[in-house]
Amino acid sequence: MSNKFSFKNSVIFGGNFTAANEVRGDNGRQMLSQSPYVQVHGAIHDSGQRYPPSECHPGTREDILRMAETWVDKSLSESESMLFWLSGPAGVGKTAIAQSRLGGDFFFSRSVAGHGNFHTLFPTLAYQLGIIYPEFGFELDAVMKEDASVLTKNLEVQLRQLLVNPLNRAENKPDTPFVLVIDGLDEAGGEDDQISFLHLLAWHFLPHRLPLKIIVTSRPEPWIKSSFATNPLRLHTHNHFLRRTSQTDDDIRTLLISKFAEIQGTHDLMKNRAESWPPCEIIDDIVDKASGQFIYASTVLRFIADPNGNPAQRLLWIVNAWSRSPSRNVKPDYSPYSALDNLYQHILSTSSNIENTLALLGASIAHGIDRNRYLPIWLKSPPSPSIALLEKLLMLREGDGFLAVRMIQSLVEILPDGSIQFYHKSFQDFILDSNRSGEYFTLPLENIVIVDAILRERFFVHLRSN
Repeated sequence: MSNKFSFKNSVIFGGNFTAANEVRGDNGRQMLSQSPYVQVHGAIHDSGQRYPPSECHPGTREDILRMAETWVDKSLSESESMLFWLSGPAGVGKTAIAQSRLGGDFFFSRSVAGHGNFHTLFPTLAYQLGIIYPEFGFELDAVMKEDASVLTKNLEVQLRQLLVNPLNRAENKPDTPFVLVIDGLDEAGGEDDQISFLHLLAWHFLPHRLPLKIIVTSRPEPWIKSSFATNPLRLHTHNHFLRRTSQTDDDIRTLLISKFAEIQGTHDLMKNRAESWPPCEIIDDIVDKASGQFIYASTVLRFIADPNGNPAQRLLWIVNAWSRSPSRNVKPDYSPYSALDNLYQHILSTSSNIENTLALLGASIAHGIDRNRYLPIWLKSPPSPSIALLEKLLMLREGDGFLAVRMIQSLVEILPDGSIQFYHKSFQDFILDSNRSGEYFTLPLENIVIVDAILRERFFVHLRSN
């Protein structure tokens, strides 16, 4: 039995899931699998829902990966810290590290269909743990048969009844703990929710020394920093802040060299190019502009590799953009992300109809806003609306929606179901901040009528299906 609890390619709240690891028979785990509080499908490590995973490029981030793996592999008796907090600003690669050989992950993300929902965390964790740890599964069956309403109770009760008590009673405990990765804690719920969750770990998880370690990644928000700096979390947490170093720059350079070679070898317009491309000084310039942000390098590469364009010309556009002011409506050097902002502005400028583009982006973000926490869970995180549906709600002509996002696919992905997914939350942050985005600013709250229309449609669909 593997002792690494794998949520690899993990749960994305509000996603569309397909069957995996189905539990048969009249037991508690079957009850869990049928509950809306359990994100059953897509939670296993090799699920197709998040393939391919966002992992570190080979030969990069090796120091932090070794450090994290050393912490993961320590037995309970050797471990002083049961929590590992990996923090850093947007775009430095926290998610890639979390998905690279560190065991499992359970994702909270505002950037897809609804907010991360803490009330699905412990039921989903218990369900998946019951599959790979049979002795725990038997204890969990007993809990669910005795009181299935535990799924509707507060987080403290859920943690105690679904995890702490069954783990304490389960036989054949593993020597090496299971691992849970909570990626993007700062994107789950609100500030108070995050503080309450960390308080719960401090006083109702740590004292029990369960065979379970937790890796938390987040931006260094003040309330999260304060929680981890307070006992008992301070005494039992291994902290690591991801900052720009010479090694980070070398890792970004390694990524760029490898991916540019791949573009030159595979893109139709580059295959016959004899000379090495691009020049080393251009790569060095990109590394410098990235300022330790892997998201900048990744966005540059996606923009250049787009099969709809000429890679050499697109690289030239980026180089030329460095010497221009981003926009007359944007304050120069507004933030450490000015280079990233400049890139986002330049890519948006290639849109054939920026009004439609911003309307679609704003509507997609608005759909993810948890405007009413008292909505039933099946309405709280409905599937993301497709571009075709947004076209109707925005009264666009058929096909205009796809044209509006066609040229910005280095920033967003069109999923198989036709919905839009942002590659990184930093792009959402950019278009929601008028000081950074200027003329590309969009206010999703202005599109709240679209969200209401989507919810009403989903409501009637639900009534018809029941």
